Amino acid sequence: MFIALGETYNKIYIRSDGSIEPSNAPLSTTDKHYYRLTKDLLGSIIVEKSNVIINGGGHILTGKVAQGYTEDRGLVVQASNVIITDFKFQGFREALVILNTSNIEINKCVVNSNWRGIYISNSTNILIYNNTMEDNAPSIQIVNSTYIETSKNTIEGRGAGIIIKTSSNVYIHEDAIQSKARGIIVDYSNMVYIGENKVVVIDDVGIDVENSLKTYIFNNSLDGKDGAGSYNIRIIDSKKTFIYKNLLQNAPVVVDVERSSEQIVVSYNYVISENPYGVPTIYLTNTSSIVVYGNNGETLREHMLIELNNSHEVVIQNNTNVVISGGTSSSLNICVNMRSAIKLDNVHSIYICGNLVDYRQFVVRGSNITIHGNTVRNYRYGG
Repeated sequence: MFIALGETYNKIYIRSDGSIEPSNAPLSTTDKHYYRLTKDLLGSIIVEKSNVIINGGGHILTGKVAQGYTEDRGLVVQASNVIITDFKFQGFREALVILNTSNIEINKCVVNSNWRGIYISNSTNILIYNNTMEDNAPSIQIVNSTYIETSKNTIEGRGAGIIIKTSSNVYIHEDAIQSKARGIIVDYSNMVYIGENKVVVIDDVGIDVENSLKTYIFNNSLDGKDGAGSYNIRIIDSKKTFIYKNLLQNAPVVVDVERSSEQIVVSYNYVISENPYGVPTIYLTNTSSIVVYGNNGETLREHMLIELNNSHEVVIQNNTNVVISGGTSSSLNICVNMRSAIKLDNVHSIYICGNLVDYRQFVVRGSNITIHGNTVRNYRYGG
């Protein structure tokens, strides 16, 4: 007789031959291909059989991490070609674990109040879509894996949304993330695509990329909700990073690029701020080989700010409603920016051309400076 929920902790196996252990577990199958949980369960399920569908039937799988059982795992997949659907997970150290496998699909699950929600390690071809996750830390963690896709998931709560570490060919798209910690974290990874997500993070970082190569951040909506510590996007110690066509909202730091080089492109982003006291800023610090092109700032302070500090080989071109300031930088090309102001100090090898500049702020100090074909106007008084 199977012992009821709350009386003991149960561990169920789907063995490689399709058999279920223990045989009286609340898990049914008629063909050793389709399995269904038949009641709520305190405990875990370990999947050793490939080519199966496991349906939770809307039932709750509950762990004991709140009682100090720190090695608790909910559903562990150690086989390939497995579909997991319609489970509810709560109270685990790791709710759903994908280990050393391939071709796994997770959909229509609810993953709440776990240390980690979905944990993927050393796996490939994993699809996570249309799940709801809340108060996990993080909700999804991807480690040493490749060809991973997340889509149309809803992630909320106190912990980080998605962490990608030492992985490649990861596609994060159309997810809705509202977090009190960082939204999406990319660390020591390669070929990560982050597109069409809605990320709301207050007093932390919406998308954080460190030590990574070839990260593409595009068509996202990021909102810092005017938090004093909000960053929409931060790039540190990374190369070949492309940030384009994003809606960057209500953060004092919309893009922060530090110690990064080799094709960093920030282009065609739309910057909005409803804060009358702060200026949304793109920071370029200790960077080289960066292009800031075609960005548009619409804020209550009338402009956004591009702040340079010890940066080199920088192109700032075709931006609108922008103040370009800072110093201790070289090899700058600042051209064809509209409704702009330029305030630079201690700069070297600068070419400034074709800008439409507000007369109030056009000050450049340094050496080897070329200024050509700029138009200086008084916007405030219609001059």
